[in-house]
Amino acid sequence: MTSTAEFESRFPSLSHMRGAIAELESCDLSTIPWEELEEMINDAFGIVIFSKHILPAGSRLYRARRNGPTGAWTSLKDIHVRESDAITTYGRAHRPSQRVFYCSENSDLATFEHLQHLKLQLFPEHEVAQLTIGEWVTTAPLHLASITHSGVLHEFREDIRARHDSINATLDQSILSKDTIEKQKLMLQFFANQFTKANILHNHDYKLSALYSNRIMEANSLLRGPSVSGTLRRDTLSECGNALSR
Repeated sequence: MTSTAEFESRFPSLSHMRGAIAELESCDLSTIPWEELEEMINDAFGIVIFSKHILPAGSRLYRARRNGPTGAWTSLKDIHVRESDAITTYGRAHRPSQRVFYCSENSDLATFEHLQHLKLQLFPEHEVAQLTIGEWVTTAPLHLASITHSGVLHEFREDIRARHDSINATLDQSILSKDTIEKQKLMLQFFANQFTKANILHNHDYKLSALYSNRIMEANSLLRGPSVSGTLRRDTLSECGNALSR
């Protein structure tokens, strides 16, 4: 078992972390390969942390897809994740060729998220979209990691502010040093700001949030993050393993 002192020694100094964050926020992500960015994250934070809570069994999750040429889809597999060779760009929770299941606990939001793709059409105001919405029901409790430490969210999301306050209270009451607690809060804030970033100029701008999402999903957790296209007022879920096959 790792001792508290051993755990705390895995974090770099607070000044190093702040300097590394400044570098990450100012660099041109399109020029940095994924593997090099992972090394930069490891150097900046030592270890990457996130909060965990439970999505209960029996939770309903929704995902939408535009109907095909013959009409509505008839099988859940038809509206599941695209094949890896069709995924050519970075997204908020995935890298190219990575199959990630994006969904929502709200069917209206699942529909709205998909309709955002119409903006990419030549004449979006003339587009008519008919969608098929799929529903998945979880049969076992699933671990969730939430994006909570974004000041933008706290302005109008009382639920996220409450979750943020609860996480901070748990940290403050832990046996960790004040220095380590400050480092963890700084890290959570950095990745929350990356995930909620709205000014996306290129798909590479998603790299840092995708990297954080991957670390979460590698720990067999789903990521719960605010829907940026839904003006952050509701959440989406992302998962890249087999959790939802249960």
